[in-house]
Amino acid sequence: MTPIISVFAAKVVVSIGLSIMAVLLIRFRAQVLPVVQDRAPQVLGACFLFFRFIPFIIVYLILNEVPRNDVPFFYEKATKALQGGLVYRDYWSFHAPLFSYLIAIPLLIWHSPKAIVLLMVMTEAFTVWLTYRHYRRHNPEAGLLAVLYFMLPAPLVICLLGGQEDIGLWLFGLLTMVAAARRKEPGLAIGLWMAAALLTLKVTFVMIAFPVFFLLGGKTRLRWMGALALVGIPTLLLLYAVMGTQFMMPVQHGDIPFAPNLTTVLKPFLGTLFSHVPLKTLNWIGVAATVTILATVGLRYRKLPYAAVFPSIWVMTFGLFMLFQPSAMAYYIFLFLIAAVFELTPARPGARLWLLIVANLVVVVQPFYWIYLDQIFFNSFADFNSPLKIFEYVLEVITVGCVAAYVWLAWKRLELLRNQKPVKATPVAA
Repeated sequence: MTPIISVFAAKVVVSIGLSIMAVLLIRFRAQVLPVVQDRAPQVLGACFLFFRFIPFIIVYLILNEVPRNDVPFFYEKATKALQGGLVYRDYWSFHAPLFSYLIAIPLLIWHSPKAIVLLMVMTEAFTVWLTYRHYRRHNPEAGLLAVLYFMLPAPLVICLLGGQEDIGLWLFGLLTMVAAARRKEPGLAIGLWMAAALLTLKVTFVMIAFPVFFLLGGKTRLRWMGALALVGIPTLLLLYAVMGTQFMMPVQHGDIPFAPNLTTVLKPFLGTLFSHVPLKTLNWIGVAATVTILATVGLRYRKLPYAAVFPSIWVMTFGLFMLFQPSAMAYYIFLFLIAAVFELTPARPGARLWLLIVANLVVVVQPFYWIYLDQIFFNSFADFNSPLKIFEYVLEVITVGCVAAYVWLAWKRLELLRNQKPVKATPVAA
């Protein structure tokens, strides 16, 4: 296995190279856009091969690297699922009840943690393709934005090298948008897709339900709630009957502190205050603040078309989640990065492109650096006793600043939609 510091150095070099490619792509958009528009399937297929599949072959088959990050944990619980183990009771899992059984499926063909990484890569590719197909109806630059996404360093590192599944949440969110755009009465379909996400991926998905409750009105809301209840109530009763309260295990993940988020950034200034508040209490305060804001957002934009406002509300939801939850980490940006690219990033040079590049680079660097410093938390200014620690704090501030910027841009987008007459999903303005 390659030493971790060498892997990190390779990540940084590749990330810088990809960032340069992304900037050049937008710099020469006039020459590239016609090609992408005329041959989108071929271009996106080539991007998948060049930026995901070939790197997978090089890293995991030629170099024979071992998957890192959460993948060994995924592999362990997928193996136990294959052996007939019961999630939560027989093995630990912070994911939804069906997650370990779904990631066990590729192990039937290739019993290796690399198979789980390949599953995540294929899920990401499918999600990018569906996102492109949805946006191409009203944004002629959708294909170029899909190419831009494939070039970004953070998705490559998080998905290909980290095996993270968070983009799957956006896939389910996207499917609710498709249902809303195609059906006259989409409440039932939206509810079923959301219930499927809660059963298969993460309980984190429940955060988007708060603004959606207010976005949907009348009979649509009732059908949505009925669909969630139809799936959720029997599932909860079954889980409780089989394993008691052990099915609450995913909630316990919030008891583990991570960085960066507003708590870690503000602690040097408010260390005395935070020292008297337990982590669990801080988490619940963060949840309450997030839910309150999201409910307000849902109420404010409830008269706008669901499919038009959902992407920006998605960015706000999980951006606020990253900011307010003390258990949030940098990789959570994968929850909304693709939505930020397609909804909030114009395919032209400017401040938003540089925001995207900086956010991607800092997300690649900060997690490793934080672990290298033994997962340090800054409780006071006395902790800034070396240049390395100061640099880590700067990385945390930049990360939090980038996330806050995306929350603000999402709000601006929603205001733009609110002031349009008639309201429709249009390409994002610079």
